[in-house]
This record gives sequence, structure tokens and C-alpha cells, in this order.
Amino acid sequence: MKFARLLTLGLLFTLVFSLGFGMVSAQDGATIVIGYEQEPDLPSPLSNSAFSTYLTGLYARDVWGWYGTEREIRPVMVAEIPSFENGLVETVDVEVDPDGDGTMETAQAPVVTYRLREGLLWSDGTPVTADDCLFYHNLMMQPDAVDSFQRGFYPEVVAGAEKVDDLTVRLSYNRPWPDFLNDATLSCAFPAHKFLGQNADGFTMDADGDGVFDANIDDAPYFEAFASSDPAELVGYGPYVLSEFNAGQNAIFTVNPNWGSTPAITTVIFQFILESAQMENAMEVGDIDLAFNFDTVQNGYGAMENVGTFIVPGVFVDAIWMNSGPNAFPAMQDVRVREALVHAIDRRGIADTFSGEGAGEQLTRSWFPPQFTDPNLGFREYDLERARTLLTEAGWVDDNADEAADQANPTPRVSQGVEGLPDGTPLILRFYTSPVVPRPDIQTVIQAQLAMVGVRTQLFVVNGPTVLFASFATRGILNTGQYDLAMYALSNDPLSPNGSPDNFQCAGIPSLENPEGRNSTWFCNEEYDRLDDLVASTNDPEERVTLGYGRDPLFYEAAVWHSIRPRPTGWAVRSDRFDINTISVGTLSGNYFQSIETWQPAS
Repeated sequence: MKFARLLTLGLLFTLVFSLGFGMVSAQDGATIVIGYEQEPDLPSPLSNSAFSTYLTGLYARDVWGWYGTEREIRPVMVAEIPSFENGLVETVDVEVDPDGDGTMETAQAPVVTYRLREGLLWSDGTPVTADDCLFYHNLMMQPDAVDSFQRGFYPEVVAGAEKVDDLTVRLSYNRPWPDFLNDATLSCAFPAHKFLGQNADGFTMDADGDGVFDANIDDAPYFEAFASSDPAELVGYGPYVLSEFNAGQNAIFTVNPNWGSTPAITTVIFQFILESAQMENAMEVGDIDLAFNFDTVQNGYGAMENVGTFIVPGVFVDAIWMNSGPNAFPAMQDVRVREALVHAIDRRGIADTFSGEGAGEQLTRSWFPPQFTDPNLGFREYDLERARTLLTEAGWVDDNADEAADQANPTPRVSQGVEGLPDGTPLILRFYTSPVVPRPDIQTVIQAQLAMVGVRTQLFVVNGPTVLFASFATRGILNTGQYDLAMYALSNDPLSPNGSPDNFQCAGIPSLENPEGRNSTWFCNEEYDRLDDLVASTNDPEERVTLGYGRDPLFYEAAVWHSIRPRPTGWAVRSDRFDINTISVGTLSGNYFQSIETWQPAS
């Protein structure tokens, strides 16, 4: 049956021109128009939005990548993948204190050699050299905060980087590091010359050349390309270059003349369409050629003529995040309240409704992928009476006893003996999400379910990149802690059991002194941090799993993260214009368009 939410002809005609589709036709053969549901605010990695990261597949390839649904590693900027077999990975003895008890032990740390391919050019024609790799290393090892640039484990586990010759860099670690191919790796994707003075503004990170950056990378013209009159500042190594960024409309990429070959698709237009219904209608009438990341259950793409669809595994799980920090409503700092809230939400029912029958049973217990999660970890089931009991124990009482089973909209619970609050303060929480369908609909369902236990919520649907996920320095809602509940997805890493220090360790809590932090729940547990570090720096695979199983319950017990909807990635393609069999896509958080130069128009 055809999708029912079709606009009338007149409204659709207006929509087509209001979105600016008439500027470039998708029927030019070598042009593809991709529907993009979030307008990126800043280039990656300053932006915390996946929709900024996706674009790097066009203009900023790195040393290697993982391709296809099997995630096969392949060299990109380097001549070959470093390994013990080819001699590009060696080990050295280091003294470490693995348990933090003051007892030093001898262990083996890797030394990894990166050999760049000869003849690589940046998109502005400048040669790619080892100095570009060293610029990244220098950036990651700065003694002071670099604002919005997340550094993860890198500054803690990397001992140093040595330039061997113009195309070779040797990276050494200060402890065992089994994930030297996918975590705390050396990046060569940032052109050093664009950050050290060869740019439109004469900007430089290091005015006196002493290796300590006296400017902040947030101010580099490179990261202002989306707002700049000169998008060519976004220099990179990739098949395309940014030619235009039209705020509120689109981003246009054209072939990079220094890539070395010419893709069959010579122009890629990312058309910003924030509403799912508009996206589907744009596909229906042929104004876009590709859509992705849509709801794989409730969509109309499969019923459209000349449109093919496919689904690939995802690394995103929509979840309810709970703020336990000082800027949250005081109730949120009590774990009993956080547990009560999740018991009041029928998560399995919501998942089945919005992701298809059986999705509720697929909900994960942890942010970590299932293959790295303790199978004995519990799941907080829907239990209204348990929720009410926990709220009462925490001092949030049903003062007029109106939460009977037949009472659909009881009055808010109020405080009674809660430290720092006058008795009678109503329990009202701020609940944020982004416009991505079906999040606003799920948000409304959750609001009704929480109301059944006397918890009122104020709903806010805001732009993801520029408001919800923005950095501490740019006053993002999450990173300044100006929320109580939020619904969104943070990609996990199916390649490794490592955690994310920026998002979950104590050192990741954002502040004026730590503006690059992304720990927006304010979860902080020193034992979790110790185990998280051990998971990352332990060579034995079985021991890593055991350490991870010790780490997982600490995060679970804090009750700040709760899965709500599984997220495989749906793709829809105009099969009358493009050969869907050539549309190879990535399945990690930042590599969706890693093979776009191989896509082909339909015969």
C-alpha cells in the first residue's frame, strides 16, 4: 500500500521550491542529492554531531578504515596496515602499575610504525607528509585544554611520536595497548599547514614555534568552513572538496582535483530536510536520490516506485540519559529517583511499537555492545509499583493519594524531607530530545507514562548539533548540564571493549577547566575509571572481558543510561538513477560515506 502521508500537489510544489531543490537537478547524471536530516554546525571533530562526522568520508580520509558490514580493515593513507607480521609493530619493555597499588611491573608496550603512501596530496595540492601526523600528535599532547577537541585515552597512553623520515612516523605507547589499530591511534587527516599559518586569516596555533600551542584550535579557519565565505579552508584528503555551504539549505561537494581519479558521481549535494515526512515526499517526487538513518519500521520508502531499500547494522542505540550533576533538578541526584523513572517507562513496549515486534527483547543492558557486556547484567523492567516505592523512599510523596490505577493524570509528587528543598516542591523535570523521528513521539509517550507516577515533564525538541550536542564552550544543553532527562544516541565501538573517557570517566566532566569533556550525565566513579583503564591496557583477551564485566555493573548501578530503541540503519536509493548494487556504505559511527567514490549511476 502506498504511504499515506503524501502532500497535496500544491503544497508539494511549494515544498520543492522552498527547500531550494531547483538550484541543482538530481537528473544531471553525475550529481547525487542526499537527504540530510540534521544540518551540521561545525566540521568534525569539534562538532559532537554524527552528521558532521559522516561528511568526513567525502573530504577527510585517514590512515586506514573499516569497510562494509564485515568491517574489514584496509589501508588508506598508509601503504599497509601495521602488524607484528610485517614488522611495523614491535614491543618494548615498560614499567607500569596496572592495579594502582604502587607496585611496578614490567610489561610490553607496542611501538607502531606508520608509513604514508608516496605522492599523496591535500586537496589544495600540498604534499601529505609525516609533519601532518606529528601536528595531530602535538595537538593531542598539549598540556592545556584544547577546548572542544576530544582526546580520549590518547594523552594518557601514548609515550611519544618520532619522525623517521618525510613519510614515516613511529608512535610508542607507555603501557600495553592491544587496540593500537582502533583506539588512541595516530591520525594524519589534518593538514598541518592549515593550522600553522597557511590559511586565509594567517591563523597559527603556535606563534613562537616552541611546540606549545598558544592559540586554540576552535578558532582555526578550518573549523569555520561551514560559516565562512571560503569553504576551501576545509582542506583534506578525500575524493571530494566542500564547494558551498548554504546555511539552512545544503552542502555541496565537488571532485577533489588532487584525489588521483575522478569518481562517476562528480557532485554530491547534502540537502538539509529536518522533517521525516518532507524527506519521504522529496524521495517520492524525485527531488532527492538517497535517504538514510530513517525509522526502519514506520516509513514509506519500501512502497515507492523506483526506490530500493536496504538495512545495515548500526552502532547507535537511542537511550534515556539522566543528569546526576549539580545543574540538574535536585531529585536527579538521588539514584533512587533515577531508578524509579526508568521503572515507570515501558521500554520494551516502546521499542516494539517504534522499532517493530521483538525489538523490546533486543534492548541492550549497557552502552557497550552486547558482545562486550556481562550477560548477567540486569534489565530494569516496567514496574509502576516499584517506581512509586522508590520515589516515596527518596522523599517524593503522593501527598493527596491520587495515583490510583484509574487515575490517568495525577498531580505531581512533592518533596518531603528532601535536603535543600522546601517541603511541597513539585517534581517537574526538563526532558530534551532532537527532532529525529520517532524521538518526539516517544518523548510524548514517556511523558504520559511518567505522569502516572506523579512525575511531570517539560518537553523540549531542539536542534541536535547546535543546541543539544553543542560543546561546553558553545553552551550546549547536555554539556552544561541544563537538563534532567534527554533522549539521543551515542555510538559505541563494536571493534573494542574500551570505554570512552570523555563521556564516562570523571575526567570527562565538562567545565571551564575541561571544556572538551562530554560526560554530560556527571557519572563519576573512580573504580569504574580504574577498571576502564585496565580494560584498555590489558593484552590478554579473556582478562579484558573479565575486567569489563567488573566495570559494567558500576555504570549500571548509577542508573544514568537506559536503552529505549534499537537503531539499525535504513537506506533508500532512487534505483532508476543509481545502481543500488554499488552503494557500499560503512557501519561505524563516522564512515557511512567511506566508499562514495565507487558509487555508480544506473545504466
